[in-house]
Amino acid sequence: MRVKGVIKKLQSMYSLILEALTTFLDLGIAKRPGVCIQHTNPLTIVVEDDTKIYSKALVKELQWALQGMSFSFEVRLLPLGGCDMVLGVQWLSTLGPVLWDFKNLQMQLAGKELILTGNTTTAFQIVDAKKMQHL
Repeated sequence: MRVKGVIKKLQSMYSLILEALTTFLDLGIAKRPGVCIQHTNPLTIVVEDDTKIYSKALVKELQWALQGMSFSFEVRLLPLGGCDMVLGVQWLSTLGPVLWDFKNLQMQLAGKELILTGNTTTAFQIVDAKKMQHL
């Protein structure tokens, strides 16, 4: 499920992934002013096709907002590409009981008025071959 949020006053796209144990932040986002990066021993991540990638840094207390609710949590850094942040089980487990409606892409946090609503549209932009080669 993909949801919109804010990191350092800039709009961001998060993915909630039940298979991800750890919460990850894209390296490019971590380079924003005010984000304190700490280098650590590498954490090995095995992705779906058994490829290993390594997270060699983290942000101890990253501040972000998700549909009006503020959070602070430790995140590992990885080049994500498809989104700005992956919210993993490690973070989800801090929320307490969650009611998740996969059909309507909604997640309600128990005891809170907040209902997170997933992004149901995917924005695509057609790029011609010449522009793509330039990129």
